[in-house]
Amino acid sequence: TVVTKKPTDTQAGERVYTCLDCGYERKEVIDAPPTMLEKPSAAWDKNEDTELTFRSEAPIFEFIGVSIDGVEVPKEHYTVFAGSTVIKVSAAYLATLPEGEHILTIHSQSGDATASFTVTDSKTGAAPGGSNPNEEEDTNDQGNTNDQGNTNDQGNTNDQGNTNDQGNTNDQGNTNDQGNTNGQEDTNGRTEASDDVRSIGILSNPTLLICIGTALLLVVFVIVVVSKRKK
Repeated sequence: TVVTKKPTDTQAGERVYTCLDCGYERKEVIDAPPTMLEKPSAAWDKNEDTELTFRSEAPIFEFIGVSIDGVEVPKEHYTVFAGSTVIKVSAAYLATLPEGEHILTIHSQSGDATASFTVTDSKTGAAPGGSNPNEEEDTNDQGNTNDQGNTNDQGNTNDQGNTNDQGNTNDQGNTNDQGNTNGQEDTNGRTEASDDVRSIGILSNPTLLICIGTALLLVVFVIVVVSKRKK
């Protein structure tokens, strides 16, 4: 068996059967796949407890199964009705799908009928007339700006602290005055110490002592002679 022409959504295909013994060929028309006669006209919201309805033109006795995005939908999550083939997908299963566009396929013996639908979630968007969370964050940022103003007030307190530091500088000046007084005392002490050293140097020199003693004796002798003459 060879398919010489694949069916499309608008045109039928062709299949050829060939006998291997005699070479006889028999052609068979492959009907175009069934089309989707009914599908949702609006997006399905996850917060709605409603089913989605799809209808294929294939007869119900050819029905095989249902898939969404290539994944088979469990039988407990959809129901099948006659009227060609009508499928109703449960809200519980639809709620498990992510937001966005999806493809539902009704599989039949004569082919597959497909249709797209969209899943949304109204709770993820901003409510009409509601506040924007980003705006609330901006408001909090303004509050932080006010806190910075308080920090500036603390800076003024630090300036007062600097004034106190100047007072401490004056105290250090007083300390320097005391240091000058101590320096004068040290100078006087050094002068007295020098005089003591000189006295010690005179006493420790014998020649100098003899000279001094001789001079004293001469002075005494002169005094005695002068006093005798006056008598």
